[in-house]
Amino acid sequence: MKILGLLYWLPLTLAAALVAAIAISSRPDVQYQLRERLSTETMARVYSRLEDVHPSQITARLREIVQDRLRCYGNNPQDRVSGECIRQYLYSLVRVGRSEIYSAPDMGNFLDMVKKCPIVNAVCRGKGQDSDSCISMESLCLDNVMDDYWRGSPFLTVFSSDSVLEVSEE
Repeated sequence: MKILGLLYWLPLTLAAALVAAIAISSRPDVQYQLRERLSTETMARVYSRLEDVHPSQITARLREIVQDRLRCYGNNPQDRVSGECIRQYLYSLVRVGRSEIYSAPDMGNFLDMVKKCPIVNAVCRGKGQDSDSCISMESLCLDNVMDDYWRGSPFLTVFSSDSVLEVSEE
C-alpha cells in the first residue's frame, strides 16, 4: 500500500516542480547566474591585480567599513559566528553606495561579490603584509566591486563570472 501511495505522489511532486521551474524561467525579471567557486589561485590573481585599481572618492569610507568589520570580528566572536558582523558590513556598504553613487546597482551580484573581498584581506595577511596594507587592499577590492556592479564601468575587472580576469579599457 505504501508503494502505491509513493507511486501516486511522486509524479504529482515532479509535475509541480516542473511547473514551478517553467514559471520561474518565463519571468524576464528573474535572473539566475551560476558562478563557480573561486579557487585559491583565482583569489591570488585577484589580489595581484588589485594593485592596478585606482581608488575613488569613497575609498576612505570603505576603509572605515573594513575597520569596523575587523573590530566586530575581534570584539565579539559570537557575532562573527552568528553572521552579525557580515550583516553590518553589507548594510554599511549598501548605505554608502546608495548615498554616494547615483546609478542603479546590480544588487544581487554586488552582494554576492562583495562578500569575497574579506578573502583579499586574508590573502594579504597570509603574505605577511601589515594590517594597514591589507585594509587598503580590501578597500580597493570593494571599490572595484562597486565599479563593476554599481557604477557600471570598471577600469579593471578583477572578478568575473567565469573566474577569468580581464582588463577593460575606457
